Amino acid sequence: MMVSSNGDYAAINASKFIRRHGNNAATSVARLSSGIRINSGADDPAGIVTAGHLKGNASAADAAAQNAQNAAAWGKAADSAYGSALDILYRLKEIAVQHQDATVASANRAGLEAEATALNDRLGKIQNQKFGTQSMFGSNLTFYLSTGSATTTINFGAGVSSVAGSKLYKASEIETQITAVAKAQGTAGGSANALGYFADGLAAESAAMWSAYDDYTQANTASEMTKFVRNSVYEQSAQLILSQYNQNAYSVLNLLR
Repeated sequence: MMVSSNGDYAAINASKFIRRHGNNAATSVARLSSGIRINSGADDPAGIVTAGHLKGNASAADAAAQNAQNAAAWGKAADSAYGSALDILYRLKEIAVQHQDATVASANRAGLEAEATALNDRLGKIQNQKFGTQSMFGSNLTFYLSTGSATTTINFGAGVSSVAGSKLYKASEIETQITAVAKAQGTAGGSANALGYFADGLAAESAAMWSAYDDYTQANTASEMTKFVRNSVYEQSAQLILSQYNQNAYSVLNLLR
């Protein structure tokens, strides 16, 4: 085997291939370890942009689905509050009818008035209920329920209010309030149902996007294992060749002593 003192190009090539196969093997190790095909921009400069868009859209769909679930929960809470208010109003109407009857003794009428006052106070507390830290009723609520820029505005109704003192024992006035509260409860319940379906749709959209992201970025385990073994063998072969050349060079130096 001829050894040149001016430059051993075979050894240089061997060093080059050691680096190349070592880098390729390291890339396969990273992919096998992470399960992801694109771990850096160097793996796929164009693909990492697409992967970023897919992941961003999937994450946004997750957030929108959670927003829809939160909005649905708000609607259900409002629905329940209206239901409690209606129960109170039904009893107040009953008390109003009893209160006007001549057969009710004064002592009994006083008991009815005490109950009516307590129930009416409770209506005022329902009006002041909060969802988290925000007032449950009386304002237009803006929910972000999409992965784009669109928003949805929902109003769960004006809530309920205490019956004015002069109307507390008038059944017709209470009936008017019952009608208004029942209508508001229907609106809140309907909105909650619609938001629930919306949340389900966004959750399905999110799942589809995450599946697309996984399919696009998932490493091919069998292929990467084959590449790793092949590059490891080539790297070791190049190291052996380089070692042999180093030994030859050392032998030449010994002859020159």
